[in-house]
Amino acid sequence: MTSRLLSLERNFKIAEKRFRVKEDLPLQIGWKEKLSTIDAFFERHETLPYKFDIDSKRNVFIVEMEGDVHSMLAMTLSYMFNAPNGGIPYNHPIQVARNTGHYRPDGGGVKNASDVEVYPGVSVIPRTPPTTPLRHNEMPPVNVNGRPHARIMCEIASSQKFPDWHDKCKRWMRQ
Repeated sequence: MTSRLLSLERNFKIAEKRFRVKEDLPLQIGWKEKLSTIDAFFERHETLPYKFDIDSKRNVFIVEMEGDVHSMLAMTLSYMFNAPNGGIPYNHPIQVARNTGHYRPDGGGVKNASDVEVYPGVSVIPRTPPTTPLRHNEMPPVNVNGRPHARIMCEIASSQKFPDWHDKCKRWMRQ
């Protein structure tokens, strides 16, 4: 199906056309990719309905496909985290987002997206000034769009195997 000889982009297009069974996950689509290639790939593709993961060797995998249960659970978590805002539609102190890019806590400048992120509102914590160039393995204090870094990251693993899910959560816990 996918091949080491093809580009990350090409392997993803093959997987999109031929892949339909959750039992075949995780599916490797990239091998030892450069960080710039991975970042460019994620900026061109929305992660829905796919969830991606990158291991320490910069191999790229499709680890999950969003289904009804996954989507409804993410929406329920969003509603629950929004409840303390008291129905305020704008400038609320707690802001909730789905599938936004964050730099992985284990450093290296690799981007990742969790299912639900909970942020302090910019009325509570203002946007940070532009950052200086990052040193190796330093994590910036903001997400990829310049918002204050999320304080709660929720990962929903409806079809992923437990060891994969456990490793991903351990990476987020390093903050």
